[in-house]
Amino acid sequence: MSNAPAKLMCRGFKIGFLLFAGACINGLAADLRNSYDADEAVLAELRNSRMESWVGFQLDLMRSRYSSRKDDIEFLDALYARTMKLRSENLEKIPSSNSRYGEAQFQAALNKTSAQERYPLLKRAYEALKGKRDKADLLAQVQRHYLAALVELRKIKEALVVIKESGNSDKRYLEYQSARLQLMSADDELEEKGVLSAATKAMVANVISALTTGKLFWQLDMMAMLGYCELAHANILLNKPKDAIKTISSSFAQISKYDDEFKGERSIYSPKIVAIYYLAKAYALHAKHVKSGTSKPPKGRIREGGKVVVKELSKDEGVKLFLTKAFNIMQKDLQVKHYRKSRYSKQALRDLDDIRKDMVAEGMSVPKLGKDQIQMISREKAYEFYKDKNYKEAVEQFLISSKGMTGGEDFRNDLFYISASYCYLNDFDKAKDYAFKCIKYFEKDARAWQAIHNVGIKAKLAAKALRETKPEEAKKLLGLASEMYMKIANENPNYPQIASVLWQAAMEKWTDAGALSARKKELSLKIKKLKNANPGAPEIKSMTTELNTVIADIKTEYLEAIPFFQKLIDNYTNTEFGVSAIYRIGWIYYINEDKPKAIEYLLRFCEKSNGVSADYLDAKYIAADLLFRNGDMDEAEKLFKEVIAESAPDKIDLSNKSVANRVKRFKTGSKALLPWIYDRKGEELLDDAQSMLDQNDELNGLIGEYEVAINKNKDENEATLKLPRPIPPAIPANASKTFTPGTLPADFAFASFLDQLKITVDLMKALPADITVSFKDNLLWFSKNYDTIGCAGGNGFRVSIKGRKVSWKSEKVACYRDGKLVCLYDPSTLQAMPAKEGEAPAEISLPEISQDIPAQELELRFLFLQKQVDANQDRYKTVRKEGLALQRTGLSGMQEFLVEYPKNKVFSPGILLRMATIHVSLEDWIKAEEYISKLQARFPKSAEADKSPIYLFRILMNAYEKELDPDKKKALLERAQSQAKAIADSITKQSKGNINLLAFKLFKSDGKGGLQSMSPELADAALDEVLSRGQDTSHPDHGRFSRLREKAILFKGMVLDAQGNYDKGIAQIDILLKENPQSAYLFKAMTLKAQMQRKAKKYNDAKRTIGEVATKASGVRERFKREYWLAILEFGKIYAAVDSKASYKAAKTPLEQCIKGLREDEKELQDIRESAYFELFRVHKKLGDTQKALTLQNEYLRAYPAGAFASDFSKVK
Repeated sequence: MSNAPAKLMCRGFKIGFLLFAGACINGLAADLRNSYDADEAVLAELRNSRMESWVGFQLDLMRSRYSSRKDDIEFLDALYARTMKLRSENLEKIPSSNSRYGEAQFQAALNKTSAQERYPLLKRAYEALKGKRDKADLLAQVQRHYLAALVELRKIKEALVVIKESGNSDKRYLEYQSARLQLMSADDELEEKGVLSAATKAMVANVISALTTGKLFWQLDMMAMLGYCELAHANILLNKPKDAIKTISSSFAQISKYDDEFKGERSIYSPKIVAIYYLAKAYALHAKHVKSGTSKPPKGRIREGGKVVVKELSKDEGVKLFLTKAFNIMQKDLQVKHYRKSRYSKQALRDLDDIRKDMVAEGMSVPKLGKDQIQMISREKAYEFYKDKNYKEAVEQFLISSKGMTGGEDFRNDLFYISASYCYLNDFDKAKDYAFKCIKYFEKDARAWQAIHNVGIKAKLAAKALRETKPEEAKKLLGLASEMYMKIANENPNYPQIASVLWQAAMEKWTDAGALSARKKELSLKIKKLKNANPGAPEIKSMTTELNTVIADIKTEYLEAIPFFQKLIDNYTNTEFGVSAIYRIGWIYYINEDKPKAIEYLLRFCEKSNGVSADYLDAKYIAADLLFRNGDMDEAEKLFKEVIAESAPDKIDLSNKSVANRVKRFKTGSKALLPWIYDRKGEELLDDAQSMLDQNDELNGLIGEYEVAINKNKDENEATLKLPRPIPPAIPANASKTFTPGTLPADFAFASFLDQLKITVDLMKALPADITVSFKDNLLWFSKNYDTIGCAGGNGFRVSIKGRKVSWKSEKVACYRDGKLVCLYDPSTLQAMPAKEGEAPAEISLPEISQDIPAQELELRFLFLQKQVDANQDRYKTVRKEGLALQRTGLSGMQEFLVEYPKNKVFSPGILLRMATIHVSLEDWIKAEEYISKLQARFPKSAEADKSPIYLFRILMNAYEKELDPDKKKALLERAQSQAKAIADSITKQSKGNINLLAFKLFKSDGKGGLQSMSPELADAALDEVLSRGQDTSHPDHGRFSRLREKAILFKGMVLDAQGNYDKGIAQIDILLKENPQSAYLFKAMTLKAQMQRKAKKYNDAKRTIGEVATKASGVRERFKREYWLAILEFGKIYAAVDSKASYKAAKTPLEQCIKGLREDEKELQDIRESAYFELFRVHKKLGDTQKALTLQNEYLRAYPAGAFASDFSKVK
């Protein structure tokens, strides 16, 4: 069937024409249902329609037409509810003074079931329509409904004001309502005080006068009938039961006549039930008057001597007569089925108790009440108790009223209020049980699901109250609330407030996490202040423990909000709730440091957002920041630029101060971080350029070896040559283990030869996706489907492939795959190109791997490497130039930021520090110090200012290590050491990372078998701090530094050794050996002790100490190879230190043992072998064996031409 009818329905009056013309056939509702569900455009049209109330009217018509088809009626009801929902969502967009707003509010009120829900809507409707002459009829309707709600809620004063403002509209109705309201106020006073004041009595008398002289009784209609009832009501209040009985009796025939018009469900609005109720009240009051003597007993018919006679009754007979009449009316006449929903029927049940008590007092036999009446009385009592907040009594009465029931509206309400009462009694287990029971019996009833919702809300509120005093109980209650919300979400997705329920549940977690975040900030500040004032304060430990707990709780709260937000995203993606949920989840992942998911959700939120908002800019800014931290500079740069552009006043409304402040923060952050991107890109290019120089150093060494082999071949004319031992390429720790196809058509990307650090990255671009790589035995191994197909090694050059081969012709590299020519590669231009005919063989054989290669091929490789070095040099210049240009762009942006935001405390300190480090890398020490000075002057209390000395120290030390020029190296070390005092003075405030660096990372190999400290004094201060924090159990770093105690003692001994304080140094090592004779540092500590004993000329002690090391290490020589040979070397040094020929001769044996026992190619032990050469040279000099000494010197220089001792031989006399 066509979708046209459904769409026409949403276009205003067209559907009216269709409906009233009878064009819709019996299947229209089903067709509407199918097309409505399928076409979201219908929702959009409903949302934009200016005829929401009219649509509701048409749906009512359709409901009546298809009343025989239950499924269609259910759909139409759902459609009507959704229409009303869409209309209510737009209410805030309509000015409250607009008459359409008043009409919309009125229609919304008609859709509500309780006076409590109708009241605020009707009030707004009344205020909007008041004074609109063209809406007089609608205003009259609104007034009636408004007054009815006010009467039901007993807002009497407000109702009387409405009546006063009503002017001339419907005078008789207003006269009746005015009388009724005034009498209700008198009822309230009587119930509260037990007696009416004189003023109230006068008011009631005036009501009687107004009713009898007014226009209310001019017509014999329902309004007049209700007026007679209120006249009786007034007489009862003035203690005139006779007048009340007379008023009801004289008008009862007319009242009964009109009652015929109100049979069925609407009978609760009948004047007859009101009249009967007040008649019963009058009889009960008259009984009291007769008993007190205020009134005479009435005449009555009694049987005497078999005859019925009329005579005056006795007082007791009169009292019993009136009580009986009152009881019978209230028990029987007011409890017939079609009256039971009336409030007068329910009030009568409450009054029955008083009448029964009076009857018992008169000695009358009181008829028993039926089960249903007992239940109804209990229910009415329960409602009164609930209203008066006596929840315990309310539960008892509700349990009585619900006993034995399994269905019906009353049973549902009983269960609902039992659950609600238990919530107020803080017995949430029982509240949950009865809410679940409500669902069990009334699964499809909205009121039943409201019980579940209510438990969730109340549990959440109770948890808030207990959060500080009983956190565990509060946590349990929050879990219950979440359980209730998720039950609604999972089992009743059509619950009218489901989106709101999910949002509230999620935001409760969000808010709780926010409160904890405030506590986290507070604790962090306190700890920071305490550390600055007293680093060893015992409170720091307990506060740190609490801080860690708070941080864990924050993460937990945020993570527990995700399921609710995700439900909103899954089911309501395109709603405001759904879009906002995407933003919140992105934030949660950001806070919990799940960067990939945070970026995903935040960018998704930006895509879903309708225009630029503060949240939109926030999401984009955070995503850009995360991308920046992840190294995705291009995407981060793009987003930061967008944030800056979209923060302009013409893009977003900045009239709201809070929004303006947020937007300013995002714009400021983007302007601050954008220059960092240029700086980072420049830094990466400079690193690339440096790696080319590093590779050239290695390639030049390889070229030298090839050149020696080629020159040797010219003399010996060998057919094949042995390749030098391959040098494995450096594999980055984060290199991928899987390759993807790239742009080069060869198996290996030869551009990788130009950048050793990127070899695996470049290979990834070229190798097929099904080839994987691993690294072992100094080679790269390539596999396909777990079968090894080849390996590659060398200095980014030497490639040997099983089943594949790379060969050269002229100065170009021929690239083969499976023995077939693929392309040529020119390393001088870094270009791959198709091979021309004759440039290289089209096919080649595939020999096995061989270390021996033809001499001619060796020469080709030699030429290739030379070209590669030249290409590296050219590329180095280009890349370095690009890197410097980007860094200067970054510097310029940072400078602009400092000018625009000179007092910014968030970014400016970090920018100043970074500008200093950039100038250090540019070797502009003056500028670097200038920016450090600016940082310390402008932001002296910033964390960056506190760190600046050590940052500068670390930067200078880094530059020192990289520098090759001895003069520059010396200058850098001096500059670094000039910062040492400032760092030492603040050593107690330094982070554990900095302490660790200063204590252990400043020791470098001296190339002569020992370690030297770059700054002994600073290292000494840092080591003292390690030991101090390790001993202080209250210090936050205690755990980490207590584990470093042995290492710190060892390094402390090294510092004392470097300072020449040997006795103290030996004492330090003794402490270590005493505390742990099995220390992991045992061999190192004992060797250091022997060295210091030797320097202190305690030779015998030194021999005993080092002898113990040699003995213990010899048994595990393979594991402790270095320690063993250091011990042998130290034996030689000890003997060489004793001034006697015998001792000199004794020194020769261990020193010669070191030279012969260690191979020349054992790089990790080279410093020991070099030191042995030099010490043996000195021994021979002292023994006068100059020729032997010279031979040793020549051997050394041939083996180690650039060795650590190369310049020291000439200094020995």
